[in-house]
Amino acid sequence: MEAIGKAIIDLYKYVVLPQPPPVAFRVLELYPGSKGEEISGSLHTACGDDHPDYDAISYCWRDAKDTVPVYIDGKVVQVTKNLKSALRQLRHETESRNLWTDAVW
Repeated sequence: MEAIGKAIIDLYKYVVLPQPPPVAFRVLELYPGSKGEEISGSLHTACGDDHPDYDAISYCWRDAKDTVPVYIDGKVVQVTKNLKSALRQLRHETESRNLWTDAVW
């Protein structure tokens, strides 16, 4: 846990996926929300053999040390400012969206 201000935040813990076969990867279910709401979602394990439905995004990381929080599975994950901005732009207001991005595992 990490203290941010006066709040205690539960950080996301990375768990290694089984490899190979089949090749597994994580897809971010980006929860809906308006532009001003916090970014949140859930990570799901996908298998290429299952042909999961998702969009892949590509963006410039910039400074990988310049991070901001998003909330994944109720836990804090630090991502670059550019990724958070991209997620904010790509998020739908009324339905979830499945995305693959290289900086959220």
